[in-house]
Amino acid sequence: MESIIDRLMRGSSQLDVVAIVGMPGLGKTTLASKVYSDRSIKFHFHIRAWCTISQAYSKHNLLLQILCVIDSRSSDHIIR
Repeated sequence: MESIIDRLMRGSSQLDVVAIVGMPGLGKTTLASKVYSDRSIKFHFHIRAWCTISQAYSKHNLLLQILCVIDSRSSDHIIR
């Protein structure tokens, strides 16, 4: 957890991805949730969005999900 938080907080000026991968049941979602809820992460990032992605996903729906969390309006207000 500390390593992921450190990587997110130091970050680079470029877009970066921190992947959490592993076998089912290892606690990936729990780890991600703890990082997302960490006080230092909440302070460092003024915008955070939690979304769920399955193996088969739509980029359009993922973007709508993120925008709805950020904007707090329903996806009906977003032009499709």
